Amino acid sequence: MGTKKQHTGPSNEDESQNPVKGEGEEKRYSLEGIEGNAFCITGYVRKAMRECGYSEKDRMDYLNEATKGDYEHLLAVSIRTIDECNNR
Repeated sequence: MGTKKQHTGPSNEDESQNPVKGEGEEKRYSLEGIEGNAFCITGYVRKAMRECGYSEKDRMDYLNEATKGDYEHLLAVSIRTIDECNNR
């Protein structure tokens, strides 16, 4: 008998390389599957912004805005920014 490979959590694969489909359109970036701590989220969003051609100033503006409030604020700003990247 063969052994089954168990899924033990989020993979270490670069999420931006795996398009996510939703609501009839292909999305290049998604926070789904990204580790939930603030450093991972902001790092992922900044990387997505860089790949979409946002300037360093824009990326710093995102980081400053995202970290102004609590975790819920960080998530809201990050989701909005990822949506903007997907619509570019």
